[in-house]
Amino acid sequence: MLLGAYFFPPNSALISFVFLLKSREVVLSCSTLGNMGRKFSHCTNEEINKILRCRQEGLSIRELAKQFNRSATTILKICQNNGIKNTPKTTKKMVTDSDKKYIALTSKRDRKKTLPMLTEEFNNGLIELNLKSVSKTTVARALKSCKMFGRVGAKKPLLRKENIKKRLKFALEHKNWTIQQWSKVLWSDESKFELFGSKRRTFIRRTHHERFHSSCVIPTVKHGGGSVMVWGSMCSSGTSKLHRIVGTMDGQMYHSILSRRAIPAGKKLIGNGFIFQQDNDPKHKTIRNMKYLSNKTNDGNFLG
Repeated sequence: MLLGAYFFPPNSALISFVFLLKSREVVLSCSTLGNMGRKFSHCTNEEINKILRCRQEGLSIRELAKQFNRSATTILKICQNNGIKNTPKTTKKMVTDSDKKYIALTSKRDRKKTLPMLTEEFNNGLIELNLKSVSKTTVARALKSCKMFGRVGAKKPLLRKENIKKRLKFALEHKNWTIQQWSKVLWSDESKFELFGSKRRTFIRRTHHERFHSSCVIPTVKHGGGSVMVWGSMCSSGTSKLHRIVGTMDGQMYHSILSRRAIPAGKKLIGNGFIFQQDNDPKHKTIRNMKYLSNKTNDGNFLG
C-alpha cells in the first residue's frame, strides 16, 4: 500500500522514498536516479576536439579549464579517455651547460675547495649579473654531471723535481724488464713510523682516473711525536726480518746493516747473483759502504 512519496528539486538527483505497510512491517526502499554518466557528457564533440587539440599544442590543464570554463577534473578526464597522458611538469634549469663547465673548472683549479666555498664563489658571479643564486645541491649536481666526485686525497711522499726526473728515468730504463729479471732484485730501505701521527682525512674533488694526479694527492712529511725507525728488504719470493734502528743512523751503522742484514738476506731469499737496490741517501753512498758493495760484486755475491 503506497502511503506517500517525496520528490527533491529537479536540479538534484531524484530520490523517491516509498513506504509500504504490510504485515506490521515497514519496508524502506531507496533508489537514486539522475545523470550518472561522465562529468563531461554535457560537452559537445566539437568542444572536446578543441580541448584535445589545445592540449596537444602544449596548454596546461589549468589553462584549458580557464579557457573553456570547465573544471580541471573534466579537462583531465577528457584527455585521459582520449589517450593523452598528463605530461610531467618541467622546471627551468638553474644552471646551463656552460655554468656546469665553469663550476668543474673552478674545482679543478683548487681541488681542496669545499662545496660551500664553490657555491659561494659561483653565486658571487650571479649576484654581479643580477641573477638568482643557486643552492649547494644544484652545484653538487653540476659537479656530478661533470664526473667530479668528493674523495679522500691519496697520500704520497713529497718529492722534489730532481727526484721526479730520476724516478722517471729509472722507470723508462727498466720498462721492458721481464719477471725473471725483477725476481733477482732485493729492495731495501729504512722506514720511520710515527706513533702519534695525524689521521685527519682531506677531501678533494676529482674524476675516476685522477687519484694520483699531482693536484689531487696530499703531500706527507715525516714529523710528529714519538717514532720507530726500522730497516728491511724484500723481493718477489719474500721479505727479510725487520731490523730496528736505535739512535741516529750514520754511515758506520749502515755498514753494519749491509754486512749483517742485507747480504745474508739476499743470499737466503734469492741466492748469489742478486741485484741489491737502495736509494741515494748520503749514508748509503759513503766511500766505505760503496767500496764494500764493490768488493761483494767482484766476489759474485750480487750484481751492483
